[in-house]
Amino acid sequence: MLRQMSPVLLTTLAAIIVIIVFAVFFRDDGKIGSGEIGLEVGVPMQHTLASPQFPVVVRLVNNSDSDIKIRAPNACKIFRFIISWPDGTFKQASGDDPQCRAAGAEEVLAAKSVKEELQVIELDRTRFEAGTYALHIRYWGYDKSASFKLVEDH
Repeated sequence: MLRQMSPVLLTTLAAIIVIIVFAVFFRDDGKIGSGEIGLEVGVPMQHTLASPQFPVVVRLVNNSDSDIKIRAPNACKIFRFIISWPDGTFKQASGDDPQCRAAGAEEVLAAKSVKEELQVIELDRTRFEAGTYALHIRYWGYDKSASFKLVEDH
């Protein structure tokens, strides 16, 4: 069969195979690479509508060789979130607490270290129904998104 194909078609087929192999080998696996600083977010793949407490694990990873200073405008802006439908339709977001200090928050994240925290988002059950949602997180100024599914109570 390959002998009957034109040289142009064979070259095109070979190029496609090389591109696919390259893409698979160098794909982004969502991990923070060596020398990089980034955010990882863990959420349940499915969560029941009966439980308004939605757990989120945030991990700020410093894989660089240097300590970094992380800052937020105030304590309430360290962890921020927006939940939407996958098409971007707004559902819920974190608000500002009047008890927040006006002063900025600041910490040092050591080289080759991880700052991990469990946050619990209180879902407003009047805004949600069964379906897939997008969660957009900002933690110490670093952004990451994840998706999750809310399912009916069983």
